[in-house]
Amino acid sequence: MPSVLELRREGIKQLLREALEEDTYCRPFADGGTVADPNMTARSNVKSFSVEFK
Repeated sequence: MPSVLELRREGIKQLLREALEEDTYCRPFADGGTVADPNMTARSNVKSFSVEFK
């Protein structure tokens, strides 16, 4: 990890935790949703994620 990001590691992890607080993500194309008419209610659980800094 770049040293400038290493100093912010805990803050970055907290931002990711907050972003995934609901443990779900939107599935706009589920059940026939389209670009013009997305399905904004379909959600899926987030099982895990990985972040890599390059």
